[in-house]
Amino acid sequence: AVGDEDWRRARHFIARLGRRERQHAIVVKWQNDLAARADRLIASSQAAAVGGRHDEAYAIAREATRVWPTGSNVRPGFERAARRFQQLQVGVTRLAGDPTVFPLATAAEERERRLVTTDLFEIDRLGESPHYRTRFFEQWEPADLGREAVFTLRQSRSYWESQPVVTAQSVVATLARRLDPGDPAYDERLDSYIRSLTIRSPFQVHVAFDRVPLRTEMMFTFPAEEFPEPVRDEEPAGASDSGPPEPAVPASAPLLTRRFVRHDRTDDVAVYRRAFPEPDGVAEFHAAEVVERKYDTHDRAVQGLLRGEVSVLPHVESRDVARLREDGRFFVQEYALPYVHLVQFNPRSRALRQREFRRALAYGLDRRKILNDLVLGGAAGQGRIVTAAWSTRSYAYNTIVRPRECDPTQALALSLAAKTALKAELPELKLVCDPDATMRRAAAEMIRQWDIAGLKVALVPDDGPPVDLQSAEWDILYRRLKMVEPVTELWPLLVLEDRARVESLASVPDWLRQKLIALDDETNWNAAVRQLHDLQQDLWGEALWIPLFEVDDFMVVRKNIRGLAAAPMHAYHKLEEWIVDPWYPTETP
Repeated sequence: AVGDEDWRRARHFIARLGRRERQHAIVVKWQNDLAARADRLIASSQAAAVGGRHDEAYAIAREATRVWPTGSNVRPGFERAARRFQQLQVGVTRLAGDPTVFPLATAAEERERRLVTTDLFEIDRLGESPHYRTRFFEQWEPADLGREAVFTLRQSRSYWESQPVVTAQSVVATLARRLDPGDPAYDERLDSYIRSLTIRSPFQVHVAFDRVPLRTEMMFTFPAEEFPEPVRDEEPAGASDSGPPEPAVPASAPLLTRRFVRHDRTDDVAVYRRAFPEPDGVAEFHAAEVVERKYDTHDRAVQGLLRGEVSVLPHVESRDVARLREDGRFFVQEYALPYVHLVQFNPRSRALRQREFRRALAYGLDRRKILNDLVLGGAAGQGRIVTAAWSTRSYAYNTIVRPRECDPTQALALSLAAKTALKAELPELKLVCDPDATMRRAAAEMIRQWDIAGLKVALVPDDGPPVDLQSAEWDILYRRLKMVEPVTELWPLLVLEDRARVESLASVPDWLRQKLIALDDETNWNAAVRQLHDLQQDLWGEALWIPLFEVDDFMVVRKNIRGLAAAPMHAYHKLEEWIVDPWYPTETP
């Protein structure tokens, strides 16, 4: 075991023999050997720290805790290194970028996006409506009844913040890209709001609106970008003197409002570090590095948590919540929003344009059975049937709309009606599912239930390239999401795009197109909420999607981590403020 540097296994054999005869010569020999190895590592760690290589000092000290955790010099040496360079070990079942046929961002991609990027405005907590915060603006004052706004940027940053100071030039350059129809970053909705941008000073931007936004913050929930000075091409020989050449416009720009950056990546581990490390000599340090460690299954990830290999599970299955809550070593934090599971239809699928076919699919599902048996695993009270793509906690949720109960007879009758309308046999539909293991089990059960009602659906294997969302190669999409602002997120969700474009509404019915545009034009908050309530009922009645259920979402954190939000919006909410107190496992198996 020592030859393989499998220190945990080596300690197991020493402890096993020591329980029989504590002073056995072999026990004493190997105890002294491993203790000496650990002492040498601690000395190397201290030398690296003196040289300012704090990441290296931590890595060496952590290795010493694996070799011989009970050595007299190990704990103080590790604590010195771990307080200066605080590493967060996170257990996951997927890493961002892992191959999948699923065409949308998975929980892993969303987790990485939240880790590496900070939006100009981001949602901090939920109340009757979302509450925003910003690390970049000191104040933003509306004027002229909301038709104008002046944004004043912060001119300094706290030592523990991992974001740079952003200037007015960067903000305006980012907005200019989003207002340029010829730019890939063009945002048609934002363009319809903003009339002009003016830099009043290096840290002040004036924005004039063509129409008053419902909430100013909602318009700026995207990151700023860093734009270098334009590079001018040299004038070729013999060129006419018709004026200076046009500057070369960069195709893309690096993110300016970044939090952490990807430092390393293998098949099983992804490492992220602060974009701006904390300086030496401060009173208290915070999380400096995040290591996401991939496990084959959720059960293996839980085992890694219990053994001390990781200290955080960003998502835990419902069946494990109760027993982890009872374990005094951990905090179990509930996210501010649950996941909503949703079945969406491809608007390009000819067969699914028939309302009877879509309603047959809705009546053919026993959602309570899927929720209780497969998703919750018997954990009562952690999920609810829903009738919208947003949570029951959302301001947009209409409680009057009642869910459909499973009715295979009704589903069969509607499928016959759809067959008559199509004048052909109903085709076998292709279902694309999120790669999450629990969701794929739920998808298999949905297919079985549809089969009872005479509806043929096949699950697309998760071993090919991502399907094209804008093609007809798929029919049904099974996804989960957390919609925070339905007033702005509904339009892109329905057309399966990341931004609202009028052109994309060609794929939706005329009545829905008109209602979405009316919602986007609304300037009164209460009226917008009423329109969302009406839209929920209309979408339910037309079965343009099948909302399934919402599932409460939890993260588990070892109690040596401080600074967590009471109801986090995402896994790395306020990560720059987390403090990871030194800890390592000392148990020998």
